[in-house]
Amino acid sequence: MKKLKFFFFLACSFSVLSCMGQFKFSPLGGYAFSLRIDSSQFFILGGQPNKTEKTKFATENRPQEFSSYFGEVTLWSNAYIFNDSTEKLVKIFNLPLIGVYPVINTMQTLMYDNYYYQRSISSGIAKDVLVFAVKTDSYNNDGLIDSDDPVYLFVSKKDGTGAKQITPNGMNVTNWRLNKGGAGILLTIQNDKNEDKKFLEDEELYQINLDPNISKIKSTAVLPQ
Repeated sequence: MKKLKFFFFLACSFSVLSCMGQFKFSPLGGYAFSLRIDSSQFFILGGQPNKTEKTKFATENRPQEFSSYFGEVTLWSNAYIFNDSTEKLVKIFNLPLIGVYPVINTMQTLMYDNYYYQRSISSGIAKDVLVFAVKTDSYNNDGLIDSDDPVYLFVSKKDGTGAKQITPNGMNVTNWRLNKGGAGILLTIQNDKNEDKKFLEDEELYQINLDPNISKIKSTAVLPQ
């Protein structure tokens, strides 16, 4: 009986580790697991950093969301949309060095706080657009993606086209939530007013109306009464 329990434990352990392995980054790069968008023909996939890209994701003093329990880098090197009808893959960002926070859908997760996600950053699916939290190297220009790089919000159409940055340069997004209908965002940012590129300033409150026409989307400061 003890032997049977032991072999059962080994089988279960192997099954769990196999599932966990699906979420680890391959040393050769590849794609993270896909997520269907609104039961449509579109799927979001995350690009996994290859060996060269991994060296540009700083491993020292990085915040918790940079790595998983196993120490793997959890930021995507890009994001893609796969159209199941046309079998075409669209790359969303044409930027040289970025770290895209994975989509932690659904809208419910992004509208309501809980203990785990209360201060975490993620990307998600809104009512009419996709919202991506992205670290870029365009502000610090040090050739690395690390804790000194600001987080910007980008949006794109659900087919992956029309990607646009919707928070200003030099402003680090610390948290964001969708409103009840999924057509707007309330967010907190740190404005690098002294331009020391450290983002130690107090948080400011902003709101964004997610207009279906992406060209009209802009962020607005919420001023105290």
